Amino acid sequence: MRKHLTQAQMLEKSFQRPSDYFELSAEIQWAIDKSLGILDWDGAMTADERARFEAHYDHFKNQEA
Repeated sequence: MRKHLTQAQMLEKSFQRPSDYFELSAEIQWAIDKSLGILDWDGAMTADERARFEAHYDHFKNQEA
């Protein structure tokens, strides 16, 4: 049985996603999140966590250009 992760732990796990995560299909995103155990993550973040999150993914970097 898989241990239930806290929202903070799920945020940390989300950084194991590839940097092009938001360019992938919904099916692949779901499979990645399932493998990481973060399907239940609500995505809530502090401003500092949001900045770190956006810096990790190509999607947000490309929006700045």
